[in-house]
Amino acid sequence: MNRCSSRPRKRQITTDARSTWAWTLPVCAILAATSPINAEDFKWVAGSGSWSTRTNWSPPGVPNLVSDTVTISTGNKQPFTIDVDFAPQDGGPILLGGLTLNDSHATLRPVKNNAITVLNGRADLLRGHLALNGRQTMQIGIRSGTLSVGDARELTGPATFLFRGQQNLFNPFNGKLAANRTLQIRGLGAKDPGHVFVPVDKFFNHGTVVMDSVSSGEVSLQIGDGTGQLLNFGMVQPTLTGRFTGPMKIMGHTTNYGIFDLTNQTGGMLQIQGDLIQKPESTLSLELAGSSSDDIDTVSVTGTAHLAGTLDLQFIDQFVPKVGESMQFLAVTGGLNGTFDAVGDLTQFLDSGIGVRIEYLNPQPPGTARVDSSVIISGHDCGDANGDGGILVDEFDLFEILSNWNDALDAGVLPDMNGDSTIGLADLNQVLTNFVEVGSAPVVPEPTILGLLAAGATIGCRRQRSIEF
Repeated sequence: MNRCSSRPRKRQITTDARSTWAWTLPVCAILAATSPINAEDFKWVAGSGSWSTRTNWSPPGVPNLVSDTVTISTGNKQPFTIDVDFAPQDGGPILLGGLTLNDSHATLRPVKNNAITVLNGRADLLRGHLALNGRQTMQIGIRSGTLSVGDARELTGPATFLFRGQQNLFNPFNGKLAANRTLQIRGLGAKDPGHVFVPVDKFFNHGTVVMDSVSSGEVSLQIGDGTGQLLNFGMVQPTLTGRFTGPMKIMGHTTNYGIFDLTNQTGGMLQIQGDLIQKPESTLSLELAGSSSDDIDTVSVTGTAHLAGTLDLQFIDQFVPKVGESMQFLAVTGGLNGTFDAVGDLTQFLDSGIGVRIEYLNPQPPGTARVDSSVIISGHDCGDANGDGGILVDEFDLFEILSNWNDALDAGVLPDMNGDSTIGLADLNQVLTNFVEVGSAPVVPEPTILGLLAAGATIGCRRQRSIEF
């Protein structure tokens, strides 16, 4: 057997998955460039012990090369623990061609900030336990291969599964990702995308799915044959390292009970190839840093979008929309129905005399012909309750408020001025504090209006002052 080794170099130990991959690839290149390496299939032949103890393996040695495979399947009748204490490159991952954990009495426990990486191979966690202490950000990494997690087994402690490459297969526990698990998919460039295929009809996410693009790398998550279902009870978090020029894709119908958080990738795009259903308890979080498409988080849906839940809008980088300026954040090609139940703070620009509203373009009730639809955010003058774009806030705006008083309307759609979906004092306040009578001569308001104006003096504040509700 021709084994290669190198003198350890001093370097700072890191638990960041991004930096882990950054030096994993050079290590692999060095290994590949050395003299021919004979593949070894190491089998654990001891009870409790250390990965780095040569006599615990057959043949004697320490598995740590991309040509090595490891099998842990013993006849032990008592529980035993394997401490993964080997630290190549001063704390780096153990690089393997394959890993099989198939022993109900075994616990595989990475220590010393180690992670187990399977490159171009397969990791089968069939029986036994992978015990994780929560200090590592990458526990099992797959560059191009398969991670199969047995149906009846569990991992103790939080875990992160990091995938890179075009042909990755993730077979989770009974189609479920637990609350303390993270599935991270990374694309490192046009020639090195991140794609994970989940071979189930329904994938239940109770944890976190991170879709991370680096240097315009495509990232995609496919459920079944592309027509399966992603049921999200946790968080789906597209993120971005550098500028991204294409969408991150979920290939399958998606039902969101939890959170879709796009706030880590300003100007990023999430494409759902299938239907999107936003449940009442769900949240869609977006950032807007400007009015151009590069500054707006966007979601596109190739199927039908059914909206509900909360829309959390975050205006960043001191961006203030202008009157008449519109920004599209949701595009739907298969029909749009429903509206968001609540919208984030739409009153934050009142000091600048700007209101913000939500508009649903071409909504389609269920069962009708499908057309292109969209949801946009637009700026308007404070107090423009009827959306006529008039220079003056007048009796028509006041009438719009009064005629819908206490009604439950679509959140953020005029005359709901503050996004709480109910027409009340907060909405009236915007009109009254910006109210100007129409006409060349002074007009005496009706008694009802006089009373409302008096009330507004107590509940409102001037256009250039902050308003609190």
